[in-house]
Amino acid sequence: MALRGLEIFFAILILGLSGHLVASQVYGGAPSSTNYNVFLGIWLLVIALLGLAASFVSALGGVVMFALDALSVLFSFAGGVAYAVKLGAHSCSRASYTAHNVVINGGVDKAGAVGPAVNLGNRCREAQADTAFIWFAFAAFCASCALSATQWRGGK
Repeated sequence: MALRGLEIFFAILILGLSGHLVASQVYGGAPSSTNYNVFLGIWLLVIALLGLAASFVSALGGVVMFALDALSVLFSFAGGVAYAVKLGAHSCSRASYTAHNVVINGGVDKAGAVGPAVNLGNRCREAQADTAFIWFAFAAFCASCALSATQWRGGK
């Protein structure tokens, strides 16, 4: 149950950080990878809550939780890779990086410039933290998937 609690914590952080990046988008729509991470946060939260409920309701356990945990591993891997690729490994203090990164810059106006209302440093750190928590959630769901598999296979 402690592992499910940790997954709930990570899911809430992912949802909050991704949601804030979407909400603070100044021009245009948020990048698809950011929107995906909002979905990921919701998905992981629901599955972690179901996993917590499976501790008390045996009908939810076994192959059902194994399949949901495996999907969560797959989805979090995809979200982590997508964000890591989009962000790269750069410093948030480099203006040339933050102004030209679509995840961080909050969109550009019609002239192709980043608006003065966009706090690039904060958005950059939020996106980097989001990526880190996605990978932490990935590790937690890998552990849950392994435990679900042993519980499912042990129950036969």
